[in-house]
Amino acid sequence: MIINTISHLAIGSPELHLVCAVVVSAPLLYAGLAKMLDPTHFALALPRFGLSDLPPTERTSWTVGMGEVAAAACVLARADWIGVVPATAGYVAFALLMLRAVRSGAAGECGCLGALPGRIDAWAIARNALFVVATAILGIARQQGLLAEYDTRSWILTIIFLTLMLAALEIALEIRRAAARPARDNRL
Repeated sequence: MIINTISHLAIGSPELHLVCAVVVSAPLLYAGLAKMLDPTHFALALPRFGLSDLPPTERTSWTVGMGEVAAAACVLARADWIGVVPATAGYVAFALLMLRAVRSGAAGECGCLGALPGRIDAWAIARNALFVVATAILGIARQQGLLAEYDTRSWILTIIFLTLMLAALEIALEIRRAAARPARDNRL
């Protein structure tokens, strides 16, 4: 229903570009603000990523959070493919950091989403890979003017919205697993 409504927007409308930009930038904006509002949470999780050159401090959390907010702002502020480059690079970096952490045997919360539980696992890698795909598709669509073509914009929007929905489902499952953990621990 949402996709059909959006698909019927005027061809090449700024609203369509804005909807796509909000969808791909929202996770970065949320994660960045979460790190800035609760820098301790991410700072405590930072050693799990094996980045010895990056000190696990609140200042580091603020810096990473500001980078995420800036990348999200670029997606929202620019209507061309250049605007999605920082967001795509950020999602690639996060996917690679998660992959590195998983390969090194790290476990536990990643601290990426503040108070929302996020684990260092294959799901987190997949979530970030989906965001890479969504931002890259938006960038290509902007470059080629595909959002202005009725035939292709429904597919583009479907892929971007499915990506966000899958990521939201993964986060919801993380919240559910986190809520179930204390109940199991109390039974032991």
